[in-house]
Amino acid sequence: MDLKVNYKKDLEIPKWLLNKVDDDHLLARVILNRGIDTIKKLDEFLNPEEHLGIKPSYFPRLEEGVEIILDAIAKDRSILVYGDYDVDGVSSTAILIKTLRTLGANVSYHLPDRFTEGYGMNRGVIKKLAKKGIDLIITCDCGISNYEEVELANDLGLDVIITDHHGLPDKLPPARLILSPKLLEEDDSAYHLPGAGMAYFLAKGLLNKESKEDKSEVLLEFLALAIVADVVPLYGENRYLLQKGLKALKSAKSVGIQELCKVSGIDPFNLSEIDIGFRLGPRINAAGRLFNASLALKLLLSEDRSEAKKLAQRLDSINSKRKELTQQMEDEARSLLSKEDELTSIILYKKEWNQGIIGIGAGRLCENFKLPTVFLANKRGEEGVIVGSARSIPQIHIREALKECDDLLLGFGGHAGAAGLSLKRDNLEEFKARLNGVLAREMKKVGKVRKIEVDAKLPLSKLNLDLYHKLELLAPFGEGNPRPSFYSQGLELINYRKVGDGKHLKLTLGKGEKKISALWWSGDEETLKDKMDLTYSLDINEWRGRVNLQMIIEEVIGTSIEGVRKEKEIEINFEDYRNWRELGEELPPLNNPLYYYEGTKDISFTPIINRYQDDKAKDLVLLSTPPTLGVFKDILKNIQPQRVLLAYSKIQLKSDKDFLRELMQIIKGIIEQEKGITKIEELASLTGEEEGNIILALRYLQEEGLIELEFIERRSIFIKKGREGKSKEVRYKSKLRKALEESRAFKRYLLKKDLDEIQALVKIH
Repeated sequence: MDLKVNYKKDLEIPKWLLNKVDDDHLLARVILNRGIDTIKKLDEFLNPEEHLGIKPSYFPRLEEGVEIILDAIAKDRSILVYGDYDVDGVSSTAILIKTLRTLGANVSYHLPDRFTEGYGMNRGVIKKLAKKGIDLIITCDCGISNYEEVELANDLGLDVIITDHHGLPDKLPPARLILSPKLLEEDDSAYHLPGAGMAYFLAKGLLNKESKEDKSEVLLEFLALAIVADVVPLYGENRYLLQKGLKALKSAKSVGIQELCKVSGIDPFNLSEIDIGFRLGPRINAAGRLFNASLALKLLLSEDRSEAKKLAQRLDSINSKRKELTQQMEDEARSLLSKEDELTSIILYKKEWNQGIIGIGAGRLCENFKLPTVFLANKRGEEGVIVGSARSIPQIHIREALKECDDLLLGFGGHAGAAGLSLKRDNLEEFKARLNGVLAREMKKVGKVRKIEVDAKLPLSKLNLDLYHKLELLAPFGEGNPRPSFYSQGLELINYRKVGDGKHLKLTLGKGEKKISALWWSGDEETLKDKMDLTYSLDINEWRGRVNLQMIIEEVIGTSIEGVRKEKEIEINFEDYRNWRELGEELPPLNNPLYYYEGTKDISFTPIINRYQDDKAKDLVLLSTPPTLGVFKDILKNIQPQRVLLAYSKIQLKSDKDFLRELMQIIKGIIEQEKGITKIEELASLTGEEEGNIILALRYLQEEGLIELEFIERRSIFIKKGREGKSKEVRYKSKLRKALEESRAFKRYLLKKDLDEIQALVKIH
């Protein structure tokens, strides 16, 4: 599929906006692209204190709901909160249970079992609730599509109040009251609230009515979890509430959230939306995916430190298992794909897949292949029934596609990007064939050109740290407020090398006199050419107080080998000062040099750089040996020195044992001082080792039971002390030994060979 970049070429920027951003046209363009087109919207977007926020009474019939619930409390009627098993459902339930307990209600809760009940209200459960004497059911994050179940509840004498945020069906259920942001106009600032948002405003209405407004702050902590984890658009009321919620989480009152932060390696004071999305959210979700979501709810509601600690550790352990199973599922799914056929969709069935994680697997393949994807598995405990989870690309509405197959389904629900479904095993092949046909038709409409939206086309010369820091003012980023992305053409490939486990690429790009480093996750080495057109976002790299801007490549749009500027060979004069300290020598006078050093020792020279920085200098001093030829060339091409002093020492050669001992000391410090959060690049710089060797070493230490390892996003990792014994599988020991010996061999070469041989080896063009 070809790629086409879209951006607003003739965007008219109002003068008031330019005045607000000090005449920065690019920043103004990014702001306008997010629909912020008035002074009021801008002030509210940048500063939550400027946003007045809406009141509970803003929602249709919410005050009536407050009266019904308070009347039930006054009459000691039995109330049950009926939630859901994902983060939004658990957070919604926590909000209402916490509030109703504060008001002295006779309240209990029910979270459905994903495997035996499925999503939403269940007829069997409702019958049991009626027998138990429940008088009032309050749903949260579910109920709007449960017409028959609500009708049954009515027949059994139960009142039902629905609070939900999912799309409204053609026929609303016959509940006593329905509270939903979807009853507002579609352009309303509160229209896209998550289920926890609706529960929050109902809770606030109850607390306000009883003059207990001060009890609502902890509810913001739960709400922030849901806003991020449910991937709702981060503008309007959601952005405002998330900003307030993130502030509340920095000094969390919830003992459960405090303990969850600890096992996740999060410093609450620096907690961000990324921490929720990649660390807290997955642990809460894991309970409902593999066991029962009640574990997560008990954690959020816990007021006992010891209990909360045990529950947090339990969720952490479940999440580790979830990751293991997900990777196994993804590997199996890839093996099922036909390598010959040109795919227009991915629809895969494997009877033994865990239905709790098929949505994650479908999401990963959808993202990687840029195709609508459906994973199907047998429903646990129900013979002859299959459940499925669907994920889609922006151009295709997956719920509408499923609607064309509804006569073959037992049920389905969801929205444009994601949906769930169930069907009889007998209908599987017909369903797959029909849905594949529907999706093929829709993909044909999309065409063979995939459009990529960016904020602006930029020359490389416009990229700098000042721009990065200005753009960060627009955080938190997420759905509806994506991290700003840009498009640059004709960037020259100066150098590249593989990093991490060999699946990713680090590039040095340039145009004219401007150079910049770039990371391309899962980059395709085969597509690299002398000149490239790219879309990307901006990030920074820090080392010993030095900060450098870098690109995070999103797409390579076009490549060319025509008209490339021919690089002159860089003339480098190598000078031999190897082992100079041991020989009692001094370094010569230098002209504003840069000192390359990677290790843990305090070095008196300044400025110190590592392999990831791209400052220019005429004089470069290598105080430590680069770990590979690729890193050595990378350094020289980035710095472009005229004079290089080889000033490293033989004492830097380490045995496997010494390397691992040093790495464990570094890890211990990171666990104690940084809550266990680090990056592969940081560990590589602190040890002077190649990134792939660092990953092998971490895998080996995990295999030995010395650490537990979790990859967060693509760059960060979370390390903590090992809890279990050695793994039965021994996969990494011999690989690590071989890799470290190769690294030592290269370092020995740099220590022993003549300058002419080293110069020939790293000849730079």
